[in-house]
Amino acid sequence: MGYSGLNTWGDGDDAAGLVADHVHHLVKVVKKGLGEKGNEVNPAGAVNVALMNESFILPVAKQLSLADYNDQLYEALLQARKLLFKEIDDLTETSTNDWAGSNGRTGAQNKRWHLTAYNRMVKHLSETIRTLERYPDQYQKAQQARWKRKKKA
Repeated sequence: MGYSGLNTWGDGDDAAGLVADHVHHLVKVVKKGLGEKGNEVNPAGAVNVALMNESFILPVAKQLSLADYNDQLYEALLQARKLLFKEIDDLTETSTNDWAGSNGRTGAQNKRWHLTAYNRMVKHLSETIRTLERYPDQYQKAQQARWKRKKKA
């Protein structure tokens, strides 16, 4: 097909291919990150994925929702949110004594600090997921409309 314009990545086959490759690789990175178990010095994979979401996925979620493989990204982020909810559940069930650390916070402060951060991450994952739900097939619709216009011309 070539390209139909120079306004957005969706206007050209090669540009759309680059975006599809990017999203496909992003899905692989997210899924790999979700497999990380975490330990006393590193957070669990869902936390790492949620942090990545806040900086690199959420800001461009609408564009990502238009790309190929967005359904796989959607599923991976749903899994991240589910695992993060489990982290929150585990956190709320632990004693504040388990959260005493060398960071100058008491166990209660440290536990509250983590809980606040995890809830922020859930909120942002949910926002990304809603965006991916809102525009599941916009790109395909736009492509079909372009093809119809080209056929008439």
